[in-house]
Amino acid sequence: RSHSQNRYNTSIPPPLPLSLSPHTHPHTEMPIETKEVTLRIGTSLISGEFARRALELEVGTRSVYEIGLEGAQAWGALLSRAKIIEVGGGRSEGPILKEAEAMRYEAQKNQNDLQSQPMTKELKDPAEGSHAAGNPGALARAVAANRSAELLASADLLLKSLNADEDAREALKTAWYTAAYRAYLFPRFLDELDENRKYVHWSPYTLEPQAAGRLVADQGFWDSHRTLYPWLGLIQPKTVGAMLEGWLVAASENNGWVPQWASPGVRSCGVLHKVTMSDVTLADAVVKRTGGFNETAAMLAMFKSVDDDGGVTEFQGRTQYLALMQKYGYIPADAVKPPEPSHRGGVPLLNASGLKGQPRVQKRLKKLQWVRETHLESVSMSLNLNYADWAVAQAARALCKRGIATELSCTGNGRYPSLANELERRANQHSLLFHHADGHPANKSFQRRNADRAWKTQPLNYWGHGFTEAGPYQYRYYLPFNVTGLNQLYGGRLCEQMEKDLKDPFDADANNYWGGIIHEVKEAAMVGEQGFGQLAHSNQPSHFWLHMMRVASPKTTPECTQRAKGWIRSALTRLYTPWGYAGDEDNGEMAAWYLLSASGLYPLTLGSDQFVLGAPLFKHLEVTVGEPPRKLSITTRRRAVFGEGGVDALWRSSSRPGRAVSLTGTVAQSMLVQGGELTFLEDADYDPVPEVRKVLADLRGGRQVLRDRAAVRKRVVQRAEMAAKAKRASNQPLVRSAQFQMVKNKMAARDAMWVRNSAPNQRTLGGPRLASVRPT
Repeated sequence: RSHSQNRYNTSIPPPLPLSLSPHTHPHTEMPIETKEVTLRIGTSLISGEFARRALELEVGTRSVYEIGLEGAQAWGALLSRAKIIEVGGGRSEGPILKEAEAMRYEAQKNQNDLQSQPMTKELKDPAEGSHAAGNPGALARAVAANRSAELLASADLLLKSLNADEDAREALKTAWYTAAYRAYLFPRFLDELDENRKYVHWSPYTLEPQAAGRLVADQGFWDSHRTLYPWLGLIQPKTVGAMLEGWLVAASENNGWVPQWASPGVRSCGVLHKVTMSDVTLADAVVKRTGGFNETAAMLAMFKSVDDDGGVTEFQGRTQYLALMQKYGYIPADAVKPPEPSHRGGVPLLNASGLKGQPRVQKRLKKLQWVRETHLESVSMSLNLNYADWAVAQAARALCKRGIATELSCTGNGRYPSLANELERRANQHSLLFHHADGHPANKSFQRRNADRAWKTQPLNYWGHGFTEAGPYQYRYYLPFNVTGLNQLYGGRLCEQMEKDLKDPFDADANNYWGGIIHEVKEAAMVGEQGFGQLAHSNQPSHFWLHMMRVASPKTTPECTQRAKGWIRSALTRLYTPWGYAGDEDNGEMAAWYLLSASGLYPLTLGSDQFVLGAPLFKHLEVTVGEPPRKLSITTRRRAVFGEGGVDALWRSSSRPGRAVSLTGTVAQSMLVQGGELTFLEDADYDPVPEVRKVLADLRGGRQVLRDRAAVRKRVVQRAEMAAKAKRASNQPLVRSAQFQMVKNKMAARDAMWVRNSAPNQRTLGGPRLASVRPT
């Protein structure tokens, strides 16, 4: 800093040459009259020389303004790959402006007529007559004045409504382009350019300072596989190919395992790193012909994942779960849980005993010591591994069909066909975990089982135990690769049952699992308050729900599949606003969900070439797709009275624009990347503006509503904490009964207070319906 800014009058060291060595502390000084300083920084994970080269290549002598302009141009090019041409909806501006102008003209005319009237005795002295008969002139003047005021007020309301419509349109655009921006943030490339302008990288796996090739990091496949890669693969397949090649480079340095949560190296992240959802991403890219990566190397990585348990020491792949799945067809709830790894982020930390000695970990273990289950989240893990097995099988068949795999591997009992058959058999064992209960669809769900096939069920609203970051409600439809089979399990009424769950008030009991309430439960409760019941759209496991409804049971419940469009659009307008999202925006997954859903497309079944035809939010979108880039126009219009019944959309390829192909249910990506026009057919014109206007009014002006929601959320947390405390106390034999009774009394008193001060028609987590009274 300059001397004039040195508040404490400390001495400033003499100027020294700046050093790039990490072991020195470079500094310099400037003249007192200095008003502005430009600092240019080069960084590298490899060496100071690489940092200097990065500074020269990326910054050089350019100004902050020049670099900012280049960045704006780069972002503009990216964001314009999927842009809104017309929002649609709202009222037409022209007629309303004409009507408002006519009202103002009439009001001004009335005022001019009054001013031009002669001042008669009645008008000069209106006090002489106090009623109409006594003073008709004054009455006429007052009526005309009131009429003018009413006209002016009506004109102002019309103009305000136009402003509100414009605000709603701007909010929709903000939500769209914010999502587009966020979808480009992850994963990240960690590569650098050497003196020959070739990509190299520092390896967090081998610690080699200058390994060859591009490397990708900072992403978890458990979250991002659902929407992010399908969206980017549609609009930027070349970039996605480079990303997947970067993940394969990581696998080659990680003993053949694709890291499931790299930050920047292998990270232990509970159940999220044990289910190999990278298999689904790689398989989907193979089936969709994304290109840009070594498909044979990808298949080898997937084969290693599905056919090698990784052992106990590596903590890679599926660890010991592969053997359990092969033996039982699922992961038993009472199976011995493998030990946790003792390293995070690719950097070795403490051994297991040292890790347990840390205060934070000690506190966590103490918090969970009352959980009476050997193997946690076994149902979620089993269903995810079923999904991964099925997707890898489809990729193997696709490579054989295209002739990429060797002839020996694809014929007869070759490796590809035999492994594909085995993986499909394993995937279809999901029925072993489907509990029919009393046979009524409302009580059916996936549940835990022990090794002896005995059921270990839990209530539908119980979070945790056999499920990851959710409960049986959220996982009861977790079979996106076999919707037909799931519909049969629900008696052909799958869509109707899903809609019932959307209307059922959210009511979760999460107190008996994590030792406290986690943020996923809080956010799911807030989504439930928005009218989405058990959906829990705030987290990834149930993101497929609304689009599964579109294809769940179209023959038996066609009305329900059409109503699913309304649910999708309500989620788009009410759960995604300029102020934020409904919950976990992990690595761009929720942003990509919004982009796909607002485009009317959703990749329900990864490992196939199909997108479900949903419900576009905008009247006209233009998306750049495929490689080489082509234009895809997405529009909506009303369905014709004759000839278009039962058709969801029409497709016109850019190569054959005169021929329209009728689409029902799904559309293939291989068609979309050709470029052309996709026209969605609607029974009635959809207008998103009124719904968004309500949301904006709620967020901007409805402060009481926001305060009520905050109060409900606070009560949810308080009740969960009290219940968890009581649960722990009841499981501790050394706790005196008087202390336990005191906790119960406090909970009863707290419940009574909640009933008196609750928001209308709300439910606590696991508690009774609250009284319908206004909050004090």
